[in-house]
Amino acid sequence: MPKLNMLASAVLVWLPEGEQPTIDSFDVKNAKPPPVPNPEPWWYLEDAIVHAREVVSDHGKLPWIKTGDSLLDPDQIIQAYAGLRAMKAFDK
Repeated sequence: MPKLNMLASAVLVWLPEGEQPTIDSFDVKNAKPPPVPNPEPWWYLEDAIVHAREVVSDHGKLPWIKTGDSLLDPDQIIQAYAGLRAMKAFDK
């Protein structure tokens, strides 16, 4: 997994399982209000990761996050979230 800057801006999209995102998938011009799950611009990567893991998603889609030149797939989002939780637990 690439080294991540948690303060970088990010875009979160939800795609059906097995579907790979394209560059256009992350175009924030296509952003629509909920319940449409694509795409969601975030000020910080950390917020996008937490939202992707903690929000109840009954739409049956998987999260993908683009930040800078990095693209996080659903498994990498799980790893990044686990790292964030571990850091927060350590800080207590």
